[in-house]
Amino acid sequence: MSQFPTLSLIPTGTPEHPRFVICKLPRLYWTGTDWSPELKAALLFSDQQVAGKAAFELLSKSSESSKKFRFVAPIEVEVRADDVLDLIDLQVWLINASRLYVDYKKAGLPNATALLSIDWTELKEVEE
Repeated sequence: MSQFPTLSLIPTGTPEHPRFVICKLPRLYWTGTDWSPELKAALLFSDQQVAGKAAFELLSKSSESSKKFRFVAPIEVEVRADDVLDLIDLQVWLINASRLYVDYKKAGLPNATALLSIDWTELKEVEE
């Protein structure tokens, strides 16, 4: 099994005009078709979620020849609010505000990588 790349989303741009690029160690930038050592050649993403999905797809392609195992784990979101909360508003907020961080440098999965994602559209309210 080949070594999986370590990809990062690098913020560029300004707070008013945020941009993101995908970086593969050691400092290679995704151009949309290939990797370049030049940051100025990098494909710019204006949306962090879109950049994350593109990085996820790159990792998926790098592991296409590997066996695939899928696991599902629940994520609980407890919200305390003074007023009734709209589920759609919460989903939109979670999509924009949440990040799932994985420290791939931690030992434990030799010759493997885990691709994690959260589908907030599956969020539903549960009764206590």
